[in-house]
Amino acid sequence: MGWFHNADRVADPLIEIVRPIPPLAWIPFAIVWFGLTHISAGFVVFVGAVFPIIINTLTGFKSVSKVYVEAGKVLGCMKSTSLIRYIALPYSLPSIAAGIRIAMGVGWMCLVAAEMFGVSKNGLGYKIWWHYYLHQMDFVLVYMLILGFLGLLIDRVFRWYVDGKLLKWRKGVVV
Repeated sequence: MGWFHNADRVADPLIEIVRPIPPLAWIPFAIVWFGLTHISAGFVVFVGAVFPIIINTLTGFKSVSKVYVEAGKVLGCMKSTSLIRYIALPYSLPSIAAGIRIAMGVGWMCLVAAEMFGVSKNGLGYKIWWHYYLHQMDFVLVYMLILGFLGLLIDRVFRWYVDGKLLKWRKGVVV
């Protein structure tokens, strides 16, 4: 979409119709379509996570400077596929990585919400809901803290990998 204008013209209205629908609104459909299974939780997580990645990837590709594209053509990238591979994708990686980080957070929240609706009997979301019904708010707080620390751990591992392996060229002046 960020590279081919016709694809953007076709896909953008469809995405912009579905994107504002909260991921939790899809839970009843997920349960009807897939039952109380892990697939329905995966569907809700997917719906919550896919749009931040799409929007950030689109933004990254649309912000590629024409100077870089022209330089790529001068250096031998004549096809769109080679321009995407060698110019647009590397330029867009920081934006894509930011979209994935946002999507991981949204997906994590969607997973917990799906578990609260009974998709899983073992997840932290289910445990929070269970202890809420029993009025054991101390357990609810502990599970919430566990969710927070797991989210922090997942984010740190992702950032360590992406910043250290894929985006190590971005390391600039350390203040």
